[in-house]
Amino acid sequence: MINDVVVRQAVQDDIPFIIEGIFEAEKSGGNTITSCVVFDISADEFKELLTTLLSEDIEDYDYYLSGFFIAEYNGIRIGTCGSWIEGINDLPSGMIKANMLLQNLSREKIMFGNKQVRIIKDINFSREKGTIQLEHFYVVEPYRRKGVASKIMYSIIKYYHSLNSSLEKVQGIMFKDNCKSFNLHLKNGYVETETKTSENPEVLTVFPYKSRTLMELYGDNLIKMISK
Repeated sequence: MINDVVVRQAVQDDIPFIIEGIFEAEKSGGNTITSCVVFDISADEFKELLTTLLSEDIEDYDYYLSGFFIAEYNGIRIGTCGSWIEGINDLPSGMIKANMLLQNLSREKIMFGNKQVRIIKDINFSREKGTIQLEHFYVVEPYRRKGVASKIMYSIIKYYHSLNSSLEKVQGIMFKDNCKSFNLHLKNGYVETETKTSENPEVLTVFPYKSRTLMELYGDNLIKMISK
């Protein structure tokens, strides 16, 4: 456990570090950056796309800059995680993301992406309206297994609950085979709500694993988290 870790909301200067985090979160311990495969773009092109999307700071989806939180230790960025409230303005995050991509990718890339998405459709989950969503957990290697990810998680959930105390559930979608992430959520009171496994061998050209899991935090476990 590291003491004196400070967690704060992200600002424009944090974008390069957030992109580093998104890259590592998409790899999930493997070598594949999912978005690069889905849209047939290079890592540099994906970095440029993320810089544009994050800079616009659009609410309520994966690339909402102000929804990212940064963990710092002695003034050094050591971790991050993205967040939003699903459907708070009546638009699903998936629709917002699709609209943003349509505005920033060529028609050819979007059509290619639509074909790739069909490969992974069997292991996709719908996000529940009115829930806190956490995505893209990342901690820099020397600071892992020291409580940093849990500190980021606590801070984000407390932040949203301070804005709206009626929020009753937190969701995260992850690969169960990414044991570090899965066990982190279990340790913090999440439960495994549903796991989906694809029988399509092509899924491994897009994702590092064949199974994805919906994890949820609610009830007494959420109350314990908020009261820490």
